[in-house]
Amino acid sequence: MTPLLDIIRCEIEQKGPMDIGTYMKFCLMHPEYGYYTNRDPLGKAGDFITAPEISQLFGEIIAVWAIQCWLKLGAPAKWSMIECGPGRGTLMHDLLRAAKVAPAFLDGMSLFLLEGSPVLIEAQKRKLNRYGPQWISSLSDLSHEFTDGPVLIIGNEFLDVLPIRQFQKTPEGWKERAVLFEEEKLVLGLKESSMPKNTLLCKAGHNAQLYDIFEYSEEVLIFWKGVLELIRERNGAALFVDYGYTRQGFGDTFQAVHQHQYSSVLSHQGSSDLTAHVNFASLAEEAKKAGCEVMGPVTQNDFLTEMGIFLRAEKLKVNASVQEKEEIDLALDRLTGEKEMGTLFKVIGVESCS
Repeated sequence: MTPLLDIIRCEIEQKGPMDIGTYMKFCLMHPEYGYYTNRDPLGKAGDFITAPEISQLFGEIIAVWAIQCWLKLGAPAKWSMIECGPGRGTLMHDLLRAAKVAPAFLDGMSLFLLEGSPVLIEAQKRKLNRYGPQWISSLSDLSHEFTDGPVLIIGNEFLDVLPIRQFQKTPEGWKERAVLFEEEKLVLGLKESSMPKNTLLCKAGHNAQLYDIFEYSEEVLIFWKGVLELIRERNGAALFVDYGYTRQGFGDTFQAVHQHQYSSVLSHQGSSDLTAHVNFASLAEEAKKAGCEVMGPVTQNDFLTEMGIFLRAEKLKVNASVQEKEEIDLALDRLTGEKEMGTLFKVIGVESCS
């Protein structure tokens, strides 16, 4: 039994069945044994590869979006860029390198990185220290005391790791899915639990069939409302990219990845990534209720195509070798292909209306 598994077992024995969100927090962010606190999960030596690690094209296209937003805001002399979950800093590194075409964009920027992993913070320092980044642990850390002007907020594969809860319709009514410890191992079961208030379940519940599973993330919505509040107060825009769905439904998207392979969510505690698909429908609904302009959600393919990724790729290939051209084409397919990230990943953009 690993140390983290033993900690989870003791927690369950003391407090009873553990909801899935709490289990995710233990596995991902335990201060000593959590997945994101003790390793660099990215790349071939890690467990997964994100879009910025696939190709510089991804960060360069996000730069196009960012510069367009900055110009739309009136090219402010002082403004803030916030990246949520910056990984190794690759996306931001490529974005800011591409943004050299607009020197005033860089001159007035204050860079903030929302990151909870000590290992990844060190990687971000190596790539981004020339831009004078400041690290924050929550959006509320961004105060008027040390930054001025509008804000641009970006996040790639950030929302999917925020904790979720799952509820299942049974003959006795809705019960919460939970992690139990039985016969010396973790198992998924059910526990009695009151439903969270103000969930989309009240809209979808009447369509639920017996044993349907409803996923809900209070933490995603709380974070998203913080994003919306910040761009309304400070004037700005946000762009988030993640895998997810655009219509509320039922199903189990809770998953684990270990060494680039799907794994059991109840194994490899602290050494596998735990995620769930993002409900982009609820994000769009909240943004509209907040009075923001909403772009999407659209597929990653549609967004990257609209922003000019294929034109940029052709420019890169002009002076490229045959092998480099093949690598560019392979990266394009991974980023935009229907059987790759192109349709699974969604993009949502929001702007303040002031």
